[in-house]
Amino acid sequence: MGEQDYKICKSCGAKNPINETFCIECFGRDFELPQENKKSEYKICKSCGAKNSIENEICDVCLDRNFEEVNTNKVENNDNANQEYKTVIEKENPNVKVELNNQIFQIYPNDIAGREAKLSEILQNISTVSRQHIKFIFENNSWQVQDLNSTNGSYLNNTRLNPSQKYDIKQNDELKLSSKATIKILEIVK
Repeated sequence: MGEQDYKICKSCGAKNPINETFCIECFGRDFELPQENKKSEYKICKSCGAKNSIENEICDVCLDRNFEEVNTNKVENNDNANQEYKTVIEKENPNVKVELNNQIFQIYPNDIAGREAKLSEILQNISTVSRQHIKFIFENNSWQVQDLNSTNGSYLNNTRLNPSQKYDIKQNDELKLSSKATIKILEIVK
């Protein structure tokens, strides 16, 4: 059997022609497509960008319910019933690639950076950084940051941020959260 013309019995694991109603080995009726036939077995959380099982109703990482659009494809079997499987419509999520202490991180809309938030693996031991220091915002096809009324403030290219305002960011900008924590904007995807 070629790559596109079989399905796998979930009960016994036998390869079956795509048009078989019953498994040719165990007579089971529960099938799945083999790995190479599946375009994708996951969906992507719009909030945090995590890959999740296609069956998930909430994100494993951030517990949000907001996922990328899902496309339904059909595979016909010989009793004219349609068996559905789902694939993610691949498109790049808005994100910002940043560098902090020579490490690269991916930031998504509404991510918050701080000692107890995103980037905490580096920021957690820097006492001059607030627990929730700065928020990354994507709205109107533009990336912005907002200081979350942090104790020691935030600086965008050496200009102190007013906590009540949002500031546009672009590639090569630098966000200073403290003398020991500067985030460099490497790449912006809209």
